[in-house]
Amino acid sequence: MTAARIILFVILLILVLLFAYSNLSLVEIKLFGLKFRAPLFLILLGAIGIGVATAYGYTELKGAGLARYSKKLRNSLINIGTGRYRKAEDDLRSLLSREEVVPLYNEVLKELGKSITLYYDRYSLGIAETIVAESIYREEIDRAVDLLERAVGKNPDNLRAKRSLRSLYFIRGELEKAIDLQKDIVRNSQKEDLKREELILSEMISCSGTGKELDSKRGWLCYYLSQISGDNGKRAKKVFTRAISEGIGNEVLRLAQEKGALSPHILTFVTENEDRFYPSILGLLYLQVGRRDRLEDLKENLPEPIKLLIEEGEQIRGECFKELLGMIRVWKCHNCGAELSRYSPVCENCLHWNTLRVKGGI
Repeated sequence: MTAARIILFVILLILVLLFAYSNLSLVEIKLFGLKFRAPLFLILLGAIGIGVATAYGYTELKGAGLARYSKKLRNSLINIGTGRYRKAEDDLRSLLSREEVVPLYNEVLKELGKSITLYYDRYSLGIAETIVAESIYREEIDRAVDLLERAVGKNPDNLRAKRSLRSLYFIRGELEKAIDLQKDIVRNSQKEDLKREELILSEMISCSGTGKELDSKRGWLCYYLSQISGDNGKRAKKVFTRAISEGIGNEVLRLAQEKGALSPHILTFVTENEDRFYPSILGLLYLQVGRRDRLEDLKENLPEPIKLLIEEGEQIRGECFKELLGMIRVWKCHNCGAELSRYSPVCENCLHWNTLRVKGGI
């Protein structure tokens, strides 16, 4: 290997000497009003040397900057992994000129019990606005929407901002905006995300009052509700039978109660199949429709809030009774654990879709 390098070096040296010997003639150079004569080979070698030195210097300077950035980021990750969040905060704060660091910085601040404050004008990717919006939407939904709209305006490719924004539009009841934005998300989703985003779009459309064929999707509750609305008893029985087979019969029944979509056909089906539903959901159903004769057999298996409503129901009447009935926390998000009294296809606490299910032990 060494011999090969020596031979290559000798060959290159000979070629350079031949080039220099062949270009010893002097040429006149004019530069900034000055004239001088020099061998052509020296001029060419000098130009090449200046070019190489300039490229090398630029690369070294840039490499040194990246090395410092890499070292601080590595130290931050080590400090996060070992629980030294204060040190990680200090390192990351010095890197905040780079927008991709903002999500990591925000997570560190959460561990320290601090809220993030940023100057958005220094950024162009919409990451900063997205992160802040996701940290405040529970308390300041309108400000979060404004920040996310700014994030999408800066960077239309920011799918994270678009997903959060469509969910907040939906929660605020702006269905048309949510559906239009979701269509855009579907068009721009990666292959592995496409099916889920299409299901979310389908669920949004179902919530707006239209549905698709029964065989088109599984496990999305607004879609199922859209199929049982109306007086078609056979249709309702078919939908409930399928929902039970998929393990979401309690959810569909509870949602039908909340949306006022109960019909005599549904009540008949439920009473004939009581063993397929949770006692708590049956208790709420019979309280809602005034079927107290069906509650006695269930009473022992009901949670205390429902028992209290049964016992005090004669004294609590009208809208007050309905309000108390609707306040019982029936739903639980399987992603964040939040408990809610009414169903929404998107969890208002964590913005995940199709994660609310009826609590089995309420």
